[in-house]
Amino acid sequence: MKKIKNLIIIFILVFPLYNSVAQKSKKKAQDYFEVESFSTKLVLFVKKLSKEVDGFFKKEEAENFERALGYFKTDLEEYLILRKNLMETLEKNNYKKIGNVKQDISNLKLKLKDLRVRIRKIKPFVSSNLTGQANKILNGMIRSQNKNHSLYLTKLEELIRGVPGVNKKQLKINGQRIYNELEKSAKLIGEVQEQLKTKFKIQEL
Repeated sequence: MKKIKNLIIIFILVFPLYNSVAQKSKKKAQDYFEVESFSTKLVLFVKKLSKEVDGFFKKEEAENFERALGYFKTDLEEYLILRKNLMETLEKNNYKKIGNVKQDISNLKLKLKDLRVRIRKIKPFVSSNLTGQANKILNGMIRSQNKNHSLYLTKLEELIRGVPGVNKKQLKINGQRIYNELEKSAKLIGEVQEQLKTKFKIQEL
């Protein structure tokens, strides 16, 4: 009986502490928004865009949507060019401390802001469900920048500064995955544009 009482006391004391730690870990996981998460969410978002085409009935509205997608695709492709150049430089130097890529990282961060603007421009043309997904992507990007979370690009900056403990292998894997997902997004956006052009007979400007 005494043993049971002791176990109950231990449980009462330990469980709130465990629960508190678990809640903090959960909150941290919710707040944490990596760039790789952005790329994954973007692919899922763009995959669903093709279903939005059937929701348009006015040619003018479809033209505006197609144009907004075109601007988004252009900025995304420019971002991919910057990222590819950076990845090639890092690869040549075996992901060692490289001082001359600081500007490349800065340019990528600026281009990410452009992509945020483009996502906002697409929102008025999509369903409420996709608007909600777009908001999650945007809010995650904003929270990450405001709270200085450990983004993929921040990890690159740590590598450049020579901060110990940066996992170069994982950095390389994440970088390639992000690139592949964003490249796929650009391709899918182009396909949605073609759907709109075909259905509404939209002429090239």
